[in-house]
Parts: sequence; C-alpha cells; structure tokens
Amino acid sequence: MSGDGEFTELSGVPGGGNGSQASSDSSAGRTDAPPSFTFYYDIGSAYAWAIGERIAKCLPEAEWQPVLQPDVDDGPLWDGDTEQIYDMAQKFGLLRPRFDDDQLHKTIADTRQMMLAAIYAKSIGRTVAFSLAAFRQIFNAAKPVDDIDTVLLAAAACEMHPRAVLPALELESTRAALAAAGAELRERVGGSTELPLLAGTAPDGSPVLASERELVELALREFRPLKN
Repeated sequence: MSGDGEFTELSGVPGGGNGSQASSDSSAGRTDAPPSFTFYYDIGSAYAWAIGERIAKCLPEAEWQPVLQPDVDDGPLWDGDTEQIYDMAQKFGLLRPRFDDDQLHKTIADTRQMMLAAIYAKSIGRTVAFSLAAFRQIFNAAKPVDDIDTVLLAAAACEMHPRAVLPALELESTRAALAAAGAELRERVGGSTELPLLAGTAPDGSPVLASERELVELALREFRPLKN
C-alpha cells in the first residue's frame, strides 16, 4: 500500500466481516486487490478529526465523503468526551487538541456552512486538503466550526479563494450535493447512522461498516504505521 501507513487485517472487527470465521479464512480468501473504503464524516466531530488524520496517513486511497450529521442522525456531533479525544491524539501522534469553554458545548453546532464548503472542495478535488485544514482550525486552534471565518481560513490553507467559496455556499447544486450525500449514506446503511463512519471492503473481501465508537476501536487497533 502506498503512503506512510498501512491498514491491517479487518476481519472480525465490529461491523466488519464474519467475526472469527472470517479471520480463520482470511488467508484463503485474500485477494491482491487493494481495499476500497469511503470515509463519511462531519467536520464538527472531534472523533472525525482524530480518525480523519489517521486515515489520511494509513488509508491514503480512501474516498472522503462529507456528510451533514443531521441528515443521517438526530444525535450530537460527538459526545464531548475530551479525555477520549486526548487519548486518541496521543496514541496517533497528533497535537493535543485545544477546546475552549464554548467549544465544549458545540457538540450540536450548526456545521452546514462548513460542510457545504467541504462539498465544494470535493467538486474541485480538494476534499482531503480542505477537511484536514478545517479540522486543524477547529481542534488545534480552537476556532468555532460554525463561524464563516473558520471556513475561509481552512479554504485559504488549500488555496480556495473566498470569491469562489462564498458564492459556492449559496449554489443550489452545492446544497443538493450535500443533501444527496446524506441520502446515499442512509440508503447504504439502511437508515440512520452515527458519524464518522468507514464503509468498504477489506483485503479478504469481507464488508466493513464501522461508525463512531466502533470506528474509534478499529482505528486504535487496526491502523498501524509502516515498519521501517
């Protein structure tokens, strides 16, 4: 696998494959085809930040699909468990996240403008660059996710000009693409789902579908840096 990380065996993980039976058969059923994954996320989630940083290194071929959390689930963006986030950041080698007092209460923030910008970034081939820049503004620089200035700071970091970004947020095509992303995910999972979510096919051909807490456990256990 290319990049500076690798994704290890996925059989038997929560939501992925057929448990121990899949693990025992993995060597026989394994193919040479690379694993195929889609990472669904809302930029307002601290879990999405930590896992997204890890996926960018360990699954560089994964597709990133921005999704507005309220379009797929009625719950909060994340549960506010900062200790879990600090622990993940340490284990993943990330900068310790910063949270101000207001941000701790923004587990239900309005991320629509940010996610519209992410959809626009996807349309011009800058999904990952924009999303990582936005994550870092929010969780490393403690900028509010629902502030248009945060959107523009993230856009500037990946050379997306405000004169292009701001009008794009108002376009019906951008709004329709964001709504379609949520509808397509609900159809894929058969209803509502928590974000972030990783879906795809493991190297042994077994399906992977892991959301939020399952994905946290998966990332902690299965994402490994390449050995020198």
